[in-house]
Amino acid sequence: MGCSDARKAARTPSGLILIFLGLQIVACLSPQETGKSGTSGVHGDAVPVRHFGVVLPIPKWEAMRDRLVKTGTKFIIEPQVRFAGTVGEQSILIFWISVATR
Repeated sequence: MGCSDARKAARTPSGLILIFLGLQIVACLSPQETGKSGTSGVHGDAVPVRHFGVVLPIPKWEAMRDRLVKTGTKFIIEPQVRFAGTVGEQSILIFWISVATR
């Protein structure tokens, strides 16, 4: 994704802090919200209720998608275009961020 580890000292088995596109993202594991609980149906997909999105120009979105695919990212929702040809058209992909501790 092109993130940097913002605070290695703050990393725990259940959370980390990343810098993504100049924003600080705090990612914490909540075991009771894993799996398909805590999802909402959108366009036939189970979208995690807790998620965030960024708006990127298509070339940057495609470059990020290609990096994620190349590194073997496992997607919850595969990269796709939703609502094509409508005012709500969007290129999306959703994946989990795993916390790896050393």
